[in-house]
Amino acid sequence: YLSIDSHMRFVKGWDKLLIHILNQCPTPKAILTTYPLGYELPNKLSTETRPTITCANCIGSDGMLRLNGKVLTKSSESPILSFFWVSGFSFSKANVIKEVPYDPHLPFLFFGEESSMTVRLWTSGWDFYAPGVNIVYHLWTRSYRKNFRENKDQEGLETKSRNRVRLILGMPFDKEHLNTEEIEKYGIGNARTLEEYQSFSGVNFKEGKIEEKAKYGGLDKSLFLDYLFEMLSQFNK
Repeated sequence: YLSIDSHMRFVKGWDKLLIHILNQCPTPKAILTTYPLGYELPNKLSTETRPTITCANCIGSDGMLRLNGKVLTKSSESPILSFFWVSGFSFSKANVIKEVPYDPHLPFLFFGEESSMTVRLWTSGWDFYAPGVNIVYHLWTRSYRKNFRENKDQEGLETKSRNRVRLILGMPFDKEHLNTEEIEKYGIGNARTLEEYQSFSGVNFKEGKIEEKAKYGGLDKSLFLDYLFEMLSQFNK
């Protein structure tokens, strides 16, 4: 089962490659997922082949976690354990659809959707892995198209959706602007707890805190290009 954004490009042989990498994962309920590198219209792909790992970036003014993708210094022969699920690229066995169905009661939600699915999937026993090589590319610029925020009903519905996610993640929420329809069906799983996920990932949703390990996906800083460039720039000052 493959879930992607609409504006994507793939390397040749991507389907066989994804199946091969998924079969390499050490756990039976594995999901390949990461923020991809970008491309330029119409089909100018990045020449970078090293993989990206999804990492915690910050907590936004709305209280929702922000993520980013960091490039590793080298490719990996094996899939890399990850803390986070992202909607723009996710590949797994199809039974994930039945076990953790996508919440249809989150209209117009942008930030918070991935945190909700991350926790719901992980507490249902699913594990996240980043492919050790680049397979898919994303068009990050939005300047060429319209987006959902131009819809007049967007703000009110997004507020209700955000409060729904805050409830699921154990965060303070506004009861006056909340949709609890089928909340148990689309809530936390029963294989692992929210507290266990927060300890695993280094993100505390209720307190709005991010540990250092979350900012580097649980890996050593030295394994990332941005950290390497930072060290080199300091050395050359």
